[in-house]
Amino acid sequence: MIAGVEKMKSKITAVFADGGYDTFQIHADIYQFLNAKPYIQFRETAAVHEEGTEGRIDHWINKMWKLGGPLTAPIRQKREFLYANGRQEQVGMFLRNQNVGGHSILGCVCKTWGL
Repeated sequence: MIAGVEKMKSKITAVFADGGYDTFQIHADIYQFLNAKPYIQFRETAAVHEEGTEGRIDHWINKMWKLGGPLTAPIRQKREFLYANGRQEQVGMFLRNQNVGGHSILGCVCKTWGL
């Protein structure tokens, strides 16, 4: 589905996604290919994934320095680098963590949907 939408060149800014543990790759693909922020539904008991924290992102960027890991780059560039170098699930965990940590516009989403 993501590949089909990407071909349409539509201007999507957000995608509302499932929060299952098997969806990290999908969250990263939405971000990478559609250039859209995934707003991820999660349960009240959802926890932050350690591998999706900025500290762990920096850890892997540092480990991949020989491949050109940009340690001083903005987080967006780090996520793109990790995605391109086989760490897609980690990027998906980071995106999910942003929703769990309250760094999303869930209040606006609720108002828009009348929740």
